[in-house]
Formats: sequence, C-alpha cells, structure tokens
Amino acid sequence: MPLGPEQRRLLEIVAAGIPHLANVVSAVPPDFQAPAFQAAESGYFQTMRQLGLSDGESRIFTDSLMRRLRRRVADKAENEALKKLYVELTATEAGAVQLSCQPAYRS
Repeated sequence: MPLGPEQRRLLEIVAAGIPHLANVVSAVPPDFQAPAFQAAESGYFQTMRQLGLSDGESRIFTDSLMRRLRRRVADKAENEALKKLYVELTATEAGAVQLSCQPAYRS
C-alpha cells in the first residue's frame, strides 16, 4: 500500500481538513450528528478511491480519518462541557464569596 508523492500530498490535505470538519459537526446537535458522520465517511471513501487506492486500502484510510474526526468531535464536546461547568462553578463560588462578605443583619 505504498503511496506515491501526489497521493500522499492529497491525503495530507484531506487530513488537514479534519479540524474544520470537526467544528462543523460539533455545531450540529448530538442527536443529528450521525448523518454528518455518514456523509464524511462516504466522502472520505470516495476520495480514497479517486486517489487510486483499492477498496481495502480506501477502507483502512477512511477508518483512520473517521477515528480522528470522531475523536476531535468528542474532545470538543468534552471541552465545551468542562467550560460550562467551570463557568457554573465560578459563578456559584463568586456568589458564595459575595454572600460571605456582606455584613450580618443587626436590628
């Protein structure tokens, strides 16, 4: 499965687009991401075939690209969840600090 220089260059270009595609897929609600993943997989496979790779070789490269894409999307979702939690915790902590700094009510 040795790749020629032109095939290697085109494969690198395809792989370089994964972060952008991950951003696009991440913008879609999780319940609707499956069709986006299917379209990406189909597109990757077609591209590999157009590069002259066999079905088996195309499947190997497509599977690798899809693992990278899915990992990127999952990492992005996890980072967003952590950011949201951080904002909630810091807001709660700020409120607790503000309450503790208020003078006690005395009549």
